[in-house]
Amino acid sequence: SRGLPSFQGPPPDPADPDAPDPAALAGPDNAELVITRDGVELTRADAEQLPDVDVLVTSLTAAPPGGLSVQLRVDDEFSSSPTPVKLALIAGLGAALLLTALLLMSLDRTNPRVPALWRPGWPRLVDLLVPAVLALWTLVAPATDDDGYYAAMARNSRLTGDVGNYYQLYDQSFTPFTWFYQALGYWQQLVGYAPVMQRIPALVFGILTFLALRRFTVVAMREWAPDSPRVRTVAHAVLAVAFLSWWIPQDMGVRPETVVALTGALTMLAVLAAARRNRLALAWLAFLLAGIGFTAHPTGFTLFAPLLAGLPLLWPVVRVPGDAVATLMRGFAAASGGMIALLTAFGDGSLRDFLRGQAIFLSIQPQDGWTTEIQRCMFLLADIPVGNFAKRSAVLVCLV
Repeated sequence: SRGLPSFQGPPPDPADPDAPDPAALAGPDNAELVITRDGVELTRADAEQLPDVDVLVTSLTAAPPGGLSVQLRVDDEFSSSPTPVKLALIAGLGAALLLTALLLMSLDRTNPRVPALWRPGWPRLVDLLVPAVLALWTLVAPATDDDGYYAAMARNSRLTGDVGNYYQLYDQSFTPFTWFYQALGYWQQLVGYAPVMQRIPALVFGILTFLALRRFTVVAMREWAPDSPRVRTVAHAVLAVAFLSWWIPQDMGVRPETVVALTGALTMLAVLAAARRNRLALAWLAFLLAGIGFTAHPTGFTLFAPLLAGLPLLWPVVRVPGDAVATLMRGFAAASGGMIALLTAFGDGSLRDFLRGQAIFLSIQPQDGWTTEIQRCMFLLADIPVGNFAKRSAVLVCLV
C-alpha cells in the first residue's frame, strides 16, 4: 500500500478551490492485495485500501507446534525516533540558543541600568483572592468532554511514542502541536489520572498568567496614572474580575490553551520590560516565549500579536544609529529566540508526520476558514457543553 487515505464522502469537485489535492488521496490502485498458499500465488488484485483485520480464524482442529502462525504489521506510521543527524541538529540548535542568550546578556551589560519600578511589599487583595478562587475551582469544577479527550491523547502518547487524535481521524498525528501532550503524559505518570490532579497544571498556569498580567498592569498604570492610586486600584479590580470571568469557564481543564495564555502574557510583559530597560536579552526572551506558545496549540498563532504590537517598542532596543548592518544583526539575534519553535514542534516529530496528518484530515473533512468563525458563536449559543452560560457570557460581554 502507498499509505494514502481514502476520501470520505462524495467525490470532490476539481473546480472547487477548497477541494483536497487528488494526488494526496488514495486511488483505485493505492494498494495491492496478494494471497498465497504454500508459496503459490492464488490471486492478486488492486484495491483502494488493504482490508481491515477484525479476527483470525481457521478450520484446522489440530496443528503441530509452530505449524500455524501469522504476522501482522501494526499501522504505527507516526511512531518514530530522531536519527543521529537530527539529534545532532537538535543539540546544535539548543547550544546556539543558549550561546545567543549569553552573548546578548553580555552585550546588555554595556547599557546603563534602569531603576526597577517594582519593590517588595504587601500583596493586594486581588493577589490573594484570585489564586484562592482558582484553587477552589480546581476542586469543584465539573469535568468536560475535552478533559477526557485530551487526557486520553496524553496518556496514549506515553504508550505509543507519538501524539495522535486518539478517538477519530485514524489517530492522525498532532505534529507540530505535541509537546504539551507529551508533558501532560509525563505528569499523569507522576500523579495519576484523577481529574483534580490533572487540573493542577492549569491552576499553576492560571496563577502565573494572572501575576504576569498584574505586573503588566502595574507598569502601565505607573505611566498612565502615576498620581492616581484610586485609578490603579480600580484597574487591578477590573483585571481580577475579567481574568476570572475568562479563566474559570474556559481554562480549568487539560486543554493546552492555558499554555498559550501564559506565554502570551509573559511575552507581552517581556516586550515591555525589554523596551523600558533597553535589554536585548529580554527581547530574545519574548520571542522564545512566543515560540513555545506558538507550538502548544493552533491558537498559539495569537502569540504574533504581542510581538507585532511591540515592534515600535523593540525598535529602539535593536537600532544602532548610523549602522544598518549592526541593527540588522541585533534584530536577528533578538528574534532568534523564536527558533525554539523548531525544537518544540519537530523534536520528536517530522514534517512528513504533519503533511500526512493534514492529508488524513482533509480526506475526511475540510479545513475551517476565517469565514466560518461565526460557527463558534453559534456553538456558544447552542444547548451543548460548549454553549454553557459561563462560557458564553464573557464572549458576549466583549462583543457588546
